[in-house]
This record gives sequence, structure tokens and C-alpha cells, in this order.
Amino acid sequence: RRSASAVCSARNTRANAPRPSSRTRRNPSTSSPARGNLRGFVILARTDAQNAGKGAALRWAVAQPMADGFAGIVVLDADSRIHPGFCAALRAALLGGADAAQGFVQPVGVHASSASALAGYSELLSQIFDEQARSDLGWPLRLRGTGMAFRADLFVALAPRLQTFVEDSELSLLLARDRRKTAFVA
Repeated sequence: RRSASAVCSARNTRANAPRPSSRTRRNPSTSSPARGNLRGFVILARTDAQNAGKGAALRWAVAQPMADGFAGIVVLDADSRIHPGFCAALRAALLGGADAAQGFVQPVGVHASSASALAGYSELLSQIFDEQARSDLGWPLRLRGTGMAFRADLFVALAPRLQTFVEDSELSLLLARDRRKTAFVA
């Protein structure tokens, strides 16, 4: 079983993000924000105007032949910006017994307006205090849709059940209902 994770890029929302396609790529040659930190990962990208939303993209991802054989699956948005130790920290959480893990998500665009600055500050405080405390207490976490990782077998079982456009909330509830162990990785 390979320990490297598959990464599913759900949507091209920025000019410097990987261009979506319906093929599997290794070591993308585009200048993705996460590119340098994802060398050696398999990145799935798709274009499907009929079935919009990340839930549909995640259902599609687990139906791909390469989805099998990984120990973990990391889900990122196309415009995600991750730090150099991000994937190693998520991998360590999964190997340490977590069924799913949520990495720290750095808010972007906080300088656009006062409202976006307040929203970004609220998100930072929520992650730094709330999610860390929940993780330390063994309570379920709120997944954020990007920067989340799952044991591959669990993800393959959960993804086909996603039915809404708020897949992060749906996955959070499914994990809590099944009393799955989650971890926050700062």
C-alpha cells in the first residue's frame, strides 16, 4: 500500500491554479500555489459542467482507477496554499490513528475589505482555539472542505454518499455520527 496521498483539486478558481482536465497528472508543470509541496503526489482534476460542486468532484475522484492503493487521501482546493510540512503533518495524524484530519487553513483575501478582514480573523480564532481544543479533547472537528485528509478506505466509503454542495459539513456530520477519530493539524 502506497503511503503517498491522492490529491483532488476541485475547482480552478485562480489564474495560477492547475488547469482542470479529466486526466491524472503527476508533478504538474503549472505554477500552482501548492506545486512545490506536492511533488510525487497524484493530482486528480476534472471538468464537468453538468455535475458541479466539490461533492460531485469527490464522488468522481473515488471512481477513478488510481484512487485505490493509497493509505490516505488529501483534499485541496485548486487555489490552496500549503506550508512545506503540511502533507507530512496530515500523514502523521493518519498514521497516529486518526480516521480524518483537518489541516490549518490560512484565510486569503483578508485585505479586500473590513468584512473580509473580520471573517478571516474569525476563521483564524476558530482554528487556533476551537478546533485545537476539540482535537485535544477528542471531540469531532468541523472540516473546512480544503486541507482535509482521510484514511483512503474511509474516504472511498464516504465520498459516494455526499449529496449536498456543503460537502465539508456533510463529511463532518458523517464522521461525528460514526464516532470517527479526527485530528486538527496546525
